[in-house]
Amino acid sequence: MTNYLNGNSEHFILDSSVTLLKGLDSLKVIDRTVSTNLTRMDNLGRQSTLFCDANGRIVDQVSIIFIDGQLLVISDKEESHETRKKLVTGVSWDEDCQVLNADDAITQILIVCKNPDLVLAKFLIESVNLRNDRVLEHGDLLISMKKYNHCHIIDIMAPKEQLDGLLTSLEESRSKLGNLGRWDFLRINNGIPSLLDSRGKLPGDLGMGDLISLDKGCYPGQEIHARMDSRGKSSKQMLMIKSETKLEVGKILIDDVGRIFVTSSATNGEISLSLAICDSIIGDRALLNLPDGTKAVAEMLTSV
Repeated sequence: MTNYLNGNSEHFILDSSVTLLKGLDSLKVIDRTVSTNLTRMDNLGRQSTLFCDANGRIVDQVSIIFIDGQLLVISDKEESHETRKKLVTGVSWDEDCQVLNADDAITQILIVCKNPDLVLAKFLIESVNLRNDRVLEHGDLLISMKKYNHCHIIDIMAPKEQLDGLLTSLEESRSKLGNLGRWDFLRINNGIPSLLDSRGKLPGDLGMGDLISLDKGCYPGQEIHARMDSRGKSSKQMLMIKSETKLEVGKILIDDVGRIFVTSSATNGEISLSLAICDSIIGDRALLNLPDGTKAVAEMLTSV
């Protein structure tokens, strides 16, 4: 898999929504609403999780940061109103939990890079001190990092009033600012589903089984997830497809493979990358004969 980066690093300002939960019962309130057990989170912990409906299908995918007794919930902007409404209605009359809109206060920047230390040197941080399941406090910044096959992604949550200074520092580190279309291309290349890919899908069909805690109490979709687990491994798999022409989102019938459902697609002007769900297991890698007569390469994504 190629990293497709322009230089060492590119950075992106995501159109994310940020919700702040304050109060002694905040962790308890959100834990009974999402698919992952959050009760063991401690200060500066970070956890990805899912909001699902009663049928077990994903309605939002979020990242939660526990900091000084408060919770930051980073979610998709499009679903933020409904997600906040679920949290507000989930607070009992005798519980201490405030649900606040922090969209105007906090922003999210992602840095996709080959050598993270070249970027982090400007902030006097070493990459060895960064993890995916915890954030590092650096002044007012909250920083985490995840390693993928051919790159690292640094995630920074920052006060909006510091955004201009942060962007200047990144430019001085020779990182290039990209648009959200470019981010889509790179996230697909690294097998990262967005809500475009996951909305309305079962977690197991997208390799998101690790975000389901079968040992926790009841939450929306819990009975469906337990039933699916009892039946064994999903017969579907998530694919990353590389093709010369951009695939349209929707169903495609592939000879010798069957039906696939393209969930998102992006191009860099030379090649197209797509995420898709396949109704059958095709192995780690396969050559696809597309309906227009061209060929594509599909790689299985085991987990996200």
